[in-house]
Amino acid sequence: MHAFVFSPTPVVQIYHKGEVVYQDTSVYGVADKPVILECGTTVPDIYIWSFTKPGTEAIRAVVYNVGQGTRTQNLAETLGKPTVISNSSALRIETLPLAAHGLFTCQAFYDIGQEAKVYYYYVHLIPYVLMNDTSPVEGSAMWMHCSVENGTNPILYMWQHETLSGNITTFAQGNSSIINMISVNRSHTGWYSCVASNAVNNKSSDRLWLDIIYGPDIPQIDVSSYNRTERGYSALETQTVSLLCQAKSNPASQYVWFYNSSQYNITKILRRHSGNYTCLAQNTYLNTRSVANILVLQHTFRVPVTKPYLLLSDVSPVEGSTMWMRCNLENGTGPIQYEWQHETRSGNITIIAQGNNSIINVTDVNRNHTGWYRCVASNAVNSESSNRLWLDTICELPNLNHSGSESHLSEVAVLLAWWIPLPFTPLDWRPDTCQHRAANQFSLQHFNTVYHTDM
Repeated sequence: MHAFVFSPTPVVQIYHKGEVVYQDTSVYGVADKPVILECGTTVPDIYIWSFTKPGTEAIRAVVYNVGQGTRTQNLAETLGKPTVISNSSALRIETLPLAAHGLFTCQAFYDIGQEAKVYYYYVHLIPYVLMNDTSPVEGSAMWMHCSVENGTNPILYMWQHETLSGNITTFAQGNSSIINMISVNRSHTGWYSCVASNAVNNKSSDRLWLDIIYGPDIPQIDVSSYNRTERGYSALETQTVSLLCQAKSNPASQYVWFYNSSQYNITKILRRHSGNYTCLAQNTYLNTRSVANILVLQHTFRVPVTKPYLLLSDVSPVEGSTMWMRCNLENGTGPIQYEWQHETRSGNITIIAQGNNSIINVTDVNRNHTGWYRCVASNAVNSESSNRLWLDTICELPNLNHSGSESHLSEVAVLLAWWIPLPFTPLDWRPDTCQHRAANQFSLQHFNTVYHTDM
């Protein structure tokens, strides 16, 4: 939008003595908007509106009334079709065109004192910005010109830049109406305006958009839902993996994905999707392109460990014997770590072994080994624990040899024992951590107050 400034209006009054008196007024107008030009405060008997184009001295009639009604000239078509307001000599232009830049003159004649008045309206534009290229390529040169149609020197110019975020900065000031930019870059994108000022006033131009064309830059590839490895990226099989390619460019880049040198769209991540991925970014305006490569999901997808299950070579080993335990897995990406846990009857849990071996050997089983056992398998993805498995240690007891006797409550019963491996019948003598094997039977029979043993 352009604005017009109607400069102070000299009013010429001609009296019968021929003396000329000047009166000043000012009117402001904006291009494509309505404007009213006054011609005195009362309606004259005769008035003539005329127009003078800048740079010329010719004065041409636009509208006049010499007492026989209003007459409009052809020139009025190019000046916005001005019309005279009813019951006045004021001129109204509904839509002010750029062609109306110039000098408007109103000559008014009155009967009173044989007086004549002449009104001059000089119309000129506010400053406006000109660019030799409004969409330059990054790195190229361009210039801006702050054009002022009229104004008394010296004129000072101030240049302002407004970013997309609305931040306004003054980047140049001086008496030159031209700014040269040797090498534009993307940070120069934004709105530009100039302010022209002299000793009388200052006026600001409308904004003009500068759009820097650039790119694409080298694409940046972002991978989501992944684990970083020395050779690239890895992900869980059947997991959703996103490859995002971004390259700064104006206009925005168009992207093409290539997989192992052919265009490829991933729909579901499987082992066969391991390989090299390439992103091609293109700027169709500049016919330029950039490429980035990335090694994704190379060789191994990390598979979580399944729930392990425990195997024992002997669930009831004899004290002093040898046995092994194995933590079995159906699946899981290595390296896999194993942890072995032992839980006693009282519920106390201890870790008895850790490492990357799925088998542990027990070379000398003893009664302290009795209890619940479980193993925990883990890798970089997860960890799983097996169910508990009971280990029942068998302990041999000494052979007992005791003749039948009676013991009264007031007496002490003594049982003699010695080691003789014989066919046995399991019998729990006492609370202990293993199941005992006895050589002979042992029983207590209650007869009144007498206890009898028969061995």
